[in-house]
Amino acid sequence: MTLEKDYSLREKKISKTKIALMNEFVKRLEVTRFNDISIKDVCDSVEVSEATFYNYFPKKSDLVQYFKELLTLKTIWEVEQKGSKMTPIEKIDLFFSVQADNMPNTNAFYELVSIFTGEKMRNIRLQLSASDKYYAFPDCEGIEEMPSMLFEEFLAAAMKQAIKDGSIVTKTKPADIVIGLMTIFVGIPLAIEEKDFVNLKNHYKKQLSVFWKGLGAK
Repeated sequence: MTLEKDYSLREKKISKTKIALMNEFVKRLEVTRFNDISIKDVCDSVEVSEATFYNYFPKKSDLVQYFKELLTLKTIWEVEQKGSKMTPIEKIDLFFSVQADNMPNTNAFYELVSIFTGEKMRNIRLQLSASDKYYAFPDCEGIEEMPSMLFEEFLAAAMKQAIKDGSIVTKTKPADIVIGLMTIFVGIPLAIEEKDFVNLKNHYKKQLSVFWKGLGAK
């Protein structure tokens, strides 16, 4: 585990400022439309200048991408901690379960989907530093050493392993299976009623069960 003293004062300041901006922005995103969030107001709350914000996040949507990558990292860390002895399919099920627990509220989720589709930025990557990872999740031992990974990259790796170890015997291409899983991930929250968002984990569980049965998963 990387100790806090291993990071320079500059690294600490940058990461802590970025994380504070992200947390303040996401808090506002839970009750406000993305386009209506004022960067000036966010900066005033965190007590930094707008120039500092744009130095770290040239576009407002970059901050959202930063949040998405950190959220995915945290979910994968939890899956690896809890599912070290699980099969690849069990790990995928656990990923959906953990992600449902970590998901922001309905308004933030709807706004995130709108941003990533409207901005055409789903596959854009940001560079997360080790100090970013550490200060975002200081209680997650070793998370700063984990590589950043897109959601679909995690699914693709798990599916390849599932096919390799015989958990799934299918002629369906792994890439097509991943598309199906991503459809469940994004589609279920959009399909259910907003008041039913609290049951998202259960909805994921039901749809994944149907999905795996269709593929003949063991």
